[in-house]
Amino acid sequence: MTATTTADRVSARFDNDGSKYINAFGERLELVAEGLGAVRHREDGHGGLTRLVFDDGSAIVTSEGGWDVEGSEPFSWRSCPAA
Repeated sequence: MTATTTADRVSARFDNDGSKYINAFGERLELVAEGLGAVRHREDGHGGLTRLVFDDGSAIVTSEGGWDVEGSEPFSWRSCPAA
């Protein structure tokens, strides 16, 4: 798969492994995302999930236990599509 969005490129830097918050180079996921212009969004009713939204509209959704590139709905994970 070719990384086409900013979120895909960030995910690739972490081996597309939603359990890794620090990659092999010692970079932290949220700091990498914010360094690429991501804006942090949190809203009540989403179980403590945070969206890191990039200028191209892509996003990474994080929780205490993992993260993923955003799925088809806000605050969803690509690997767990909304029903």
